[in-house]
Amino acid sequence: MRPIQHKLWNTLLRFGFLLTMVFFSNFFVGYGQQKISISYDKPMLKEDFNEENKNWNYQTTYENFFVVDKGDLFLNRINPTNPYAFLSNWENPLTTFQIRSALKLSPDQGKDQTIGLIFLVQKDGSGAVVMEFNRNKEYRIKQLINGKFYKYLSGEKESQGWVKSGFLTSKDEYNELDVQVNEGQMDFYINKKFVNSFNVESFKSGGLGFIIGANTKAKIDFFNVYGTSTADDTLQNLNGTYVNKLHGEELIAKQGKDIDSLKREIRAANQRYINYQKERDQEFLRMKNSLDTYIRQNDSLEVKVRKLNFLEDEMLLGIDSDVLLTLTTELREQIKRNQALEAEVEGYKDSIYYINKKFQELKVKLLNSVIDKRSTEIKSQEQALKEIKKELQKQSAKEPSNPASLSKEESGTANSSPEIQTAIDSENSSNTGAPEKSDLNNSSKTDKRTKIKELTLNSEAAGSKTTNGDTSLNKIKPIPSKVRKAVKGNRP
Repeated sequence: MRPIQHKLWNTLLRFGFLLTMVFFSNFFVGYGQQKISISYDKPMLKEDFNEENKNWNYQTTYENFFVVDKGDLFLNRINPTNPYAFLSNWENPLTTFQIRSALKLSPDQGKDQTIGLIFLVQKDGSGAVVMEFNRNKEYRIKQLINGKFYKYLSGEKESQGWVKSGFLTSKDEYNELDVQVNEGQMDFYINKKFVNSFNVESFKSGGLGFIIGANTKAKIDFFNVYGTSTADDTLQNLNGTYVNKLHGEELIAKQGKDIDSLKREIRAANQRYINYQKERDQEFLRMKNSLDTYIRQNDSLEVKVRKLNFLEDEMLLGIDSDVLLTLTTELREQIKRNQALEAEVEGYKDSIYYINKKFQELKVKLLNSVIDKRSTEIKSQEQALKEIKKELQKQSAKEPSNPASLSKEESGTANSSPEIQTAIDSENSSNTGAPEKSDLNNSSKTDKRTKIKELTLNSEAAGSKTTNGDTSLNKIKPIPSKVRKAVKGNRP
């Protein structure tokens, strides 16, 4: 056989021997002793967690949130590094007892969550026994020694005592843990399946409760403690004053953290005091400088006041008393005159406002009067035109001899006054029976035009007298266009 193969073979033999020793050591530890066969038929403590009671110190702190929630005990450990032992106030003096409880881990937390039972907790915190499981379907059993470190009763030191078990359910279901104790011998069951047995002779009795890992959420369905029929009846439903103590690891860690926290607080307080001293010294220096500045300013002001007082005394001494009295009297009179002028100016302002208001009202009144008069004149002219039209119709019915001339005169005098119409009618009658000589026609036409113009001026003058004496409105109105056309048509 080659040397390399021989060396490899020896290594495999040694490794196989070690595995065999480990297997048999665990076998004899777990099964080398008989299981407890005692009947635990006497209930000592039954907790369904339907309501809070005095058996537990429920907590709502910045590290722990332990409350009853819908028939369960909800445990939330917020501390990211250290586990916590949540012990019952019910004191257990029994050395033979059974603990049964259903527990499950929250599915929304990390894989390092752990939850389990802690029992035989010594009053001085020197020892306890723990059975717990995690989300990896592993369990372990360990013993607290002298309140300082744990001894792993299950598994190997390299795996920190964790042992795989197919008896554990999935992560979202309850696992029932059953611990039976009889004078130092302990049997452990998971979901009613036996897993291990140990002897712990150093512990006889002690407190019990739950141990929850760092950064863990868990729920407890029930927690029951049973004794034997020989147990003292006075222990049933016993409510002691057992003080919940931290196990060794957490106690040491907590004390160390408290010491470090106190040191940090002392350093912070010293730094605050030093900063306060600096700020106070700076403030004192600033106030001292301000005070010196105020003193200098005050001295300067006092010098100026003394100078002003001196000048005032000199001026008063240099002024004659009669002159001072006269000046004072004139100043008073001037003030009174100013006040009177101010009052008079205010009166003028009121008068101007009143005059402007009346002026605006007068303008509106005059405009309304002009509009009304003009409307009356238009109506009277319309009435006159209607009468002239009727007269022209009557005359046309009586004189049918010259219809062309009549229609021409009617169109030219449709809008003229009665006097103008009379002149036009006389002109037409004279033209009918007159000789056809040009000189007579010219002279007669000139006379008639002169007469029509006079009548027009007289009519306008007569219309101007209807303005009630208001000379600003007596303006000569222009001759209507139809009258001008009639006059123009009669020109040679």
